[in-house]
Amino acid sequence: MIFNLTYDSSVTAAQQTAVNAVAQFFEKHFIDNVTVNITVSFADLSATNGLGASTYQLNTHSYTDIRNSLIADQTTADDAAGALPATDPISGTHTYWVSRAEQ
Repeated sequence: MIFNLTYDSSVTAAQQTAVNAVAQFFEKHFIDNVTVNITVSFADLSATNGLGASTYQLNTHSYTDIRNSLIADQTTADDAAGALPATDPISGTHTYWVSRAEQ
């Protein structure tokens, strides 16, 4: 896992140190080949999105696509233990919304 962190001018050196420490923890403990892009700002966003605001993109996938992707990405016994059932537990025709970060 790789974090691509971008800081705006509102972020102090101490805040950058804290955010970097968290990113390094996750990079050390999660080995999937993914890059997570995060823009960090400590500016006052109360007039727009509020504290802790975030944005993300959602994509639609079928249950089969999600399950097959998880199976293909298994690297440990823990991954296999969390496998989804062979059939979608929700009946009917539908898709699942998945954020790019979860993909």
